[in-house]
Amino acid sequence: MNNKYEIIKEKYPPNTIIECIVVNQFPFGVFTDIGDSEYKGLIPIIEFSDNTEKVLITDFPQIGTKLKAIVLGITEDDRKQVYLSIKPSKFIN
Repeated sequence: MNNKYEIIKEKYPPNTIIECIVVNQFPFGVFTDIGDSEYKGLIPIIEFSDNTEKVLITDFPQIGTKLKAIVLGITEDDRKQVYLSIKPSKFIN
């Protein structure tokens, strides 16, 4: 792994609550600015609901929306993504 990956891994360990800003929407989820020029946050579509209701792109937060999210993990490849969740249940201790 490269040094940048190790820095990001240390800065964003699983279960860390972070603030991010929605920068793009796709049918599979949204990308967020997490304050790093190389890594982006990714909130997959399944992380928008605690139930099995279908989530539509129209249900996603708008671009520019500030969110609080929980870090689920980090890709170990060239995608440079920090996986995030905004499910209400993830915020319960």
